[in-house]
Parts: sequence; structure tokens; C-alpha cells
Amino acid sequence: MKDNCIVAQSGGPSAAINATIAGIIDAGIASEQVGHVYGALNGIKGVLHENFVVLDEICKEKKTRDLLAV
Repeated sequence: MKDNCIVAQSGGPSAAINATIAGIIDAGIASEQVGHVYGALNGIKGVLHENFVVLDEICKEKKTRDLLAV
């Protein structure tokens, strides 16, 4: 059974945070242990309210993840 990964960002978007999220999605997709990489909308509030998006599906293509990392 594969585990899922959840990413929650607080504060505004920045180049460093976006690149980090892109790296997390890359690693999740490459891993045989990760089922899905979820993003929590609105940071910790998204976690508490279970408000998620499936980032590995939204960013399936490498070129999409690369745009996020710029």
C-alpha cells in the first residue's frame, strides 16, 4: 500500500516555495512509495478543513512542474 503526501504552504507564493513544491511533486511522482501528492488550499486551514487538490494529477507533465519552479 502506498502512502500519500500532503504539502501545506503558509504565506504568499515565492520562487523558493514554488520550486520546493515542484520538487516535492517530482519526488512523489518518482517514488514507488507515494500514491498521490496533495496540496492543502490555504495552508494549515486546508489541512484542518480537508480542502485538498491532487497536485500530482494537476502537474502530471514535467513541463508544468518546471513552470511552477521558475
